[in-house]
Amino acid sequence: MRIKNKSDDSLGSYRIPMAVTIPAGKCPVKLEGTDKESIREWITSLIDLKPKGYGYEPTVFKYYSRQFYDFGKDEYKQICNNVDLLLHGKTIFYKGELPF
Repeated sequence: MRIKNKSDDSLGSYRIPMAVTIPAGKCPVKLEGTDKESIREWITSLIDLKPKGYGYEPTVFKYYSRQFYDFGKDEYKQICNNVDLLLHGKTIFYKGELPF
C-alpha cells in the first residue's frame, strides 16, 4: 500500500506507511479493564489518536497495557489474550480495518 505524498506531486514520490511495533511515550488513553469490551473500546480510541500514515501492530496494545497492569500478572496475560482474539495478529492502519 502506498500513499502519494501531495507535497511532492511533481516529483512523483510516495511515502510508504510504517507499522509501529513498540510505541514511544505514555499511552494516551486509559485502559479501564481487562474484559474484551473494555479492550475493544480502548483499541478503537488509540486507533483514532494514532498519527496518520502509521499502523499499529498488536504488540503496541500489549506494550501500552503494561502501563496499567504489571507485566506477567494474570491481568496482563488476559489483556494479551484478548488483544490476540480481537485483532487476529493484524496490523491496523485505519479504523475501518478493525476486525470487530
